[in-house]
Amino acid sequence: MRGLVVVLVVLGGLALSACSSKTNAPSSTTASNARNAVVTSLGSTTTTPPFVPTGAARMPAPCPPDSDTPSVATGIYCGPTPPAGNGLGPNGECDGNETVPPCGPGAVVGTYYAYTQPRDCAGNPIHFDGRLWYSLLKPHTNWPDIDVWMALQPDGTLEAISSEEMIGFAPDTGQAPVSACNST
Repeated sequence: MRGLVVVLVVLGGLALSACSSKTNAPSSTTASNARNAVVTSLGSTTTTPPFVPTGAARMPAPCPPDSDTPSVATGIYCGPTPPAGNGLGPNGECDGNETVPPCGPGAVVGTYYAYTQPRDCAGNPIHFDGRLWYSLLKPHTNWPDIDVWMALQPDGTLEAISSEEMIGFAPDTGQAPVSACNST
């Protein structure tokens, strides 16, 4: 049984290759310098040298040039940088006394609103659409506020999205805040 095996390796833009005739007896091709450093086993199984990546990770698709709506559909954040929210609290944070969206009632499902999201580990709810919401992911220590885009989802949840994070919120059902703070 005879055949031809061709191995092509790209390292830093330099293409390396090795060709060999395949026979029933295993053999290997090795080179002594980096330009030709390709090792191939030509028995019934072809093995890949340890320095050749197998199953290289796919790079996410680039953002469309007109990314005016926040999205992570391409695998990375696409969209404008969110400004601070319009809440009455520090840095534009909602404090519950607002009467207009996004803090007050009237937010439209699927519409993204600029929002200043507090990130404390105490498990306190946030105000959005005139209601209280609990984060589904709480930090283990207090982190600085972050500007995000917030949108009500058709399934009744709330989504925060920015280039730094994407997390969900569930509506308050009367539960007590659950702290995630480290005790050390």
